[in-house]
Amino acid sequence: MAIISSSPRDTTLPESDSPVPHDRGVEPAHAWRGLLVDSSRTFWSIDTMRTIIALMARYGLNTLHWHLTDDAGWRFPVPGYPSLTAAGATMPREPYSWYDNVDADQRQATWNDAPEDSTCGFYTADEIRSLVTFARECGITIVPEVDIPGHMAAAIYAYPELGCPRLAGLLPTTRRWRNDMLWPSEDSLRFIEAALDAVCALFDSPIIHVGGDECRWDEWEADVSLRERTQTQGAQSGADIQRMFLSHSARVLSERGRTIAGWDEIVDMAGADLPSDALIFGWREDGVGRGQALASGRRWVLCDADLLYLNRLAGPAAEEPTGMNGIITPRRIRDELPALARGDGLVGVQACAWSEFLTTPDLLFYHLLPRLLVIAEVAWHGQEALPWSELSTLLTSEIEELREAGFPCRALT
Repeated sequence: MAIISSSPRDTTLPESDSPVPHDRGVEPAHAWRGLLVDSSRTFWSIDTMRTIIALMARYGLNTLHWHLTDDAGWRFPVPGYPSLTAAGATMPREPYSWYDNVDADQRQATWNDAPEDSTCGFYTADEIRSLVTFARECGITIVPEVDIPGHMAAAIYAYPELGCPRLAGLLPTTRRWRNDMLWPSEDSLRFIEAALDAVCALFDSPIIHVGGDECRWDEWEADVSLRERTQTQGAQSGADIQRMFLSHSARVLSERGRTIAGWDEIVDMAGADLPSDALIFGWREDGVGRGQALASGRRWVLCDADLLYLNRLAGPAAEEPTGMNGIITPRRIRDELPALARGDGLVGVQACAWSEFLTTPDLLFYHLLPRLLVIAEVAWHGQEALPWSELSTLLTSEIEELREAGFPCRALT
């Protein structure tokens, strides 16, 4: 793609009169104006990450939530664990054949067509530090995420002793018994400490995200010897074991002067035991995540999967690249987001781009643009965001500018 130079000083977008949300002389409605980028399922080059940051800065977004670990790949070095960036960073792309929220034929075609090396790679310490500096110069903080204790298949594949002993060495090829949960052990606790030490050394963000979502406790609860051992330590269930991991992570981060953040499931796990300054990300559909975040009594970020997951379709499946069901249009975002983005403790809103089916930069930017612009408008102006009649005119102009700059950008419909 011929889009933006990778040099920090040369990273510019064309000048335009189209909507740059912070150009109307008002303070932002939300302190957190974010975008999550998933570099685990698809490894995005440093040049692509710089381009994303440049776009974010153009539209007044200020927080890049960088999803660096998951079942599909581990993307940063941890001293003492070299296999993370060898075996853990070179895993083949999963077919996601169990996903029933996406057209099956399109899902298979995207898997067939994905570049072979699109899941291979990691960011060196120097690359990360350089990107953090570049982002800071653009007014953007990079918040790293290390998923704990679930979504750990890549780390466990690299270091089988961290996972279920019965499943050691197996690639995650089925939804059940994936060997993606850290095993409760001293090895795992040491690994968590090393991984969090590494991100604290590489990133200047005061907030570190530890995931905590979609933890299936079957692997733990099916192991009789493990249950007997953990019960002697007061852990009667899988939820108790996850709470132990969460408490350990919170303690490690607190000792390093950082604040823990996690998906809204951590409210289920920890409840009143959560640190008072924990940041909650309300993501679950049907208002569940938003409700959990509000009920926590803590600060929270709205990233509702029904409206803000930009890996969902932007139009009818037959007319669009592969995306998860649940059509999200720019108009829908403008109509619905202001009403959702309110409530006690809310600090902001965040779009998310999960990359199971975003396998190339073209696909990534097509899914982001122009929907991300509408989210940015509401993130900056809140209830005072431009009405659709005005915003759509500005979006049409901006789409033309972006296309001229080489970005794949969906037309308004």
